[in-house]
Order: sequence, then structure tokens, then C-alpha cells
Amino acid sequence: MAARVKKVKIGILSDTHGVLHQAVLDLFDGVDAIFHAGDIGDDHVLTRLKNIAPVMAVRGNMDLPPLSYDIPIYRVSRLADKNILITHRVGNPMKPPAELQERLLQVQPAAVVFGHTHNPFNQWINGILFFNPGSAGRKKHGQPLSVGFIEVDAGEISGRIVYLEDE
Repeated sequence: MAARVKKVKIGILSDTHGVLHQAVLDLFDGVDAIFHAGDIGDDHVLTRLKNIAPVMAVRGNMDLPPLSYDIPIYRVSRLADKNILITHRVGNPMKPPAELQERLLQVQPAAVVFGHTHNPFNQWINGILFFNPGSAGRKKHGQPLSVGFIEVDAGEISGRIVYLEDE
């Protein structure tokens, strides 16, 4: 009899720019891991998140030294037999730039987690889930703050955006 793969729930955030709201910490309580898709802004954000679950973070265009020294531009996580590629920028997910297309061929991800635009995005494109949780730090252009979750259950991967109220 084959062993059942455990359901995995990942908390996803991006573009905190040094601000981490209590609502995010409350929502992420109980997740298996946390992915931060860049523009972290300050190491205290990662420290607080690590108190909840293991954190994988990538560097955003606004992450400067010394924070950026140890944080890569790309990371790959393998969860429940699925590769998830994490980066800050993807350009147009419908037509990714050449460098990202090359990574997609190398990694063969089930999902690409990204940030940068501050706009939530949760869409399947050519068999890959492209997922941007939006901005969890400061409102920009009137967009509400948001985070997301990716779940892998019984071999299926799904994404969900959650909006933060009045933060």
C-alpha cells in the first residue's frame, strides 16, 4: 500500500518593505513553511516569520546590503513531490523573459511564486501556477494588502489570496 503524502500548506507573502502586520502572523500560524517573494526591507521581518515556520526568501529589487548579501534571486523548494520556483520579478507571466523561461525549463516547477507588482495574481499558465500574493507591507496605488497560501494535497497544487482588512 502506497503511503499518503501529507497535505502541505505554505504561507506566501511579498513586498513587506520592512512592515509586518500582526494579521499576517495570525494568518500564518500553523503553516508548514513561509515563502517571502522579495522586497523584504528589513531582517526583523524574516526573524519574526521564522518564529512561526521555516522561511525561504528571495531578494527583491529594493533589498539592499547587508540584507541582500545572503539572499538569492531564485530559490527552488520541493514540497510533496512538486518543485516551486520563488523569485521576485517575472515580468509578464504570459510571456516570461528569456532568463525565466530558461529557469522554467531547468526546474520544471508546478508553481512560480513571485512579487514586485504589488498586485495579487493566481493563474494557471501552460500548466504552471503563477502566484503573486500582492503586497503585505504598505498599500500602493490603492491596492488592499494581501498574502496568500499555496497548498499541495493528494498531488494537486492550489493557490489562494487572502486580503488583510484595515491594515
